[in-house]
Amino acid sequence: MSKVRDILWEAVQGKEKQFTTGSIKKAIVLLSIPMILEMAMESLFAVVDVFFVSRVGVDAVTTVGLTESVITIVYSLAWGISMAATAMVSRRIGEEKPEEAAKSAVQAILLALALGVALGIAGFVFAGDILRLMGAKASVRSPSKVTMRLTREWRPEGRVTTSSPVRMRPLGICPA
Repeated sequence: MSKVRDILWEAVQGKEKQFTTGSIKKAIVLLSIPMILEMAMESLFAVVDVFFVSRVGVDAVTTVGLTESVITIVYSLAWGISMAATAMVSRRIGEEKPEEAAKSAVQAILLALALGVALGIAGFVFAGDILRLMGAKASVRSPSKVTMRLTREWRPEGRVTTSSPVRMRPLGICPA
């Protein structure tokens, strides 16, 4: 049990570590724990959100459910960018080319910003249409549209905060 605790503690400390030597299994575990924790916290956020919103009414819960469903798609895009960038950054670190790794990381951040701007515009303009396509009834569409427009996940910084931590971890510049 103490070995598991030690590995968990090592994973969340965010200290720089050389992953090109040593156990590949341990490296995978250390790199995956922060992402697993982030995803667990996102799920917990959704549950807590529904818990408090349920006191308002059924339409409010429907609004949260619809919005979270759309946001999951947006997250998927960010996670895809994050995984690709992590592979590129990790490869450069493994080749002992930290400057090229940093360039890859910056390019990924710029891509996340561009995606955030594009999704932000699309999410703001087409929020009502997206909800209609999902089958939301009229009484739910209006508050859901406002919720979707206000959520940070459509904005550029929402994309960068979702896609950056895991990518920066191999560089040792972003703690868990």
